[in-house]
Amino acid sequence: MKNSIIYFFYKIFQYYVYLMPNFIGKKSMQLLARVFYKFATKYTKIAKINIDIVYKNTLSSEQKESLLKKSIENLFFTLSDMAENQILDEKKVFEKVEFENQELMYKYMNSGKKIIILSGHFANWEIAPQVMSKSFAPLTSVGKKLSVSKLSQEVFNSRVRFGTQMIDEDEKSAIKLYKALKNDRIIALLVDQNTLPDRGIMINLFDKPTRMSFVISKLALKLDAIIVPVFVENIDYHSYKIKFNRALDYNKDMSVEDLTQLQAHAIEEQIKNRPEDWLWLHKRWKGGDGSIYK
Repeated sequence: MKNSIIYFFYKIFQYYVYLMPNFIGKKSMQLLARVFYKFATKYTKIAKINIDIVYKNTLSSEQKESLLKKSIENLFFTLSDMAENQILDEKKVFEKVEFENQELMYKYMNSGKKIIILSGHFANWEIAPQVMSKSFAPLTSVGKKLSVSKLSQEVFNSRVRFGTQMIDEDEKSAIKLYKALKNDRIIALLVDQNTLPDRGIMINLFDKPTRMSFVISKLALKLDAIIVPVFVENIDYHSYKIKFNRALDYNKDMSVEDLTQLQAHAIEEQIKNRPEDWLWLHKRWKGGDGSIYK
């Protein structure tokens, strides 16, 4: 019953965003963001702790508060866009996106090497694999199923509609990713969140220990793959830039630990460049000292 109610209200939200002109949709999401900021204290507390870890005393309290409010606003822009894109046609979805440095991607694709896309939860992170699968080459990625089955199916359908192959996140996902790379598919992974002890290793992010997935490192070292950092940046409401960065500079003699740390630096740089686009609400440093969130 509970899941049916959640799905019902989700569909109302989805069609509201779809039917409203952008300027009304934008104002509505800004209003929801303000409500969330005021009442979702459990999550804003987590975000404030994360912002303090990153910026320490380099930002004033007012600047930190402003960053938090802007990031929540961008999150609601993202959630509304994810919902809308599930029912938009291909042309309208692609009109929302522009590329930067896409020549790098073509260069790496022509190198003959395996390619791994390194990314994180920035802006509308869902839109990147969708448009990249159609514009460059079909991607393979990993995702979790949602507890609301009908909603989970809609999210899955949206993810695969332009050619992306989705793998369920479980103990066999690494093996499936390896097979995808061996079959010359490009894989794309979000690695900016904390992970389970048996799926990650300790790294430093903004000089504070935490855990990060080692999957990209192990796959890249085994197959001599190119690791390309790709991030989504907000331009405006439901408008994005997908930015391709130069591949990580590593060699096959590098340890899994060092290569994972190199990926953490790439995530760190993007957070520095576009802090308002990042999802601050998760317990990113839980893998180090989880007590900081209590």
